[in-house]
Amino acid sequence: MRELILVGEAEWIERRLAVLKPGVESLAAVLGLNADWQPANDPFFLPRAHGKAHMQRLLGTKIELCLPDGLAVASINRHRIFFGERFHIRTPDGAPASSACIAFGLDRWAAHLTSQPAHL
Repeated sequence: MRELILVGEAEWIERRLAVLKPGVESLAAVLGLNADWQPANDPFFLPRAHGKAHMQRLLGTKIELCLPDGLAVASINRHRIFFGERFHIRTPDGAPASSACIAFGLDRWAAHLTSQPAHL
């Protein structure tokens, strides 16, 4: 898994994600991956924190780029101010920083691409 971590003000993160998300979609399309974004939740919430997993789906804080068989090859996770508060990361105005990450399951991309006929 490779991740791109964004830390800063919430509006700045959303502007970056608005550019990066279509970029991930374009990369998948160029590589011949037929994938769609799906709501998701982190498995570490389950089964103990079922409510947190449910809220993560409802709020759309985590989405995964999934192949038709359901395999996730990338994800976007909006942490909001969770890490800013816990690790005392602040924006210039002193507020807790927001964060998000874009993760790529490189092994999953490679496995899918090597199992397909050449298309590039």
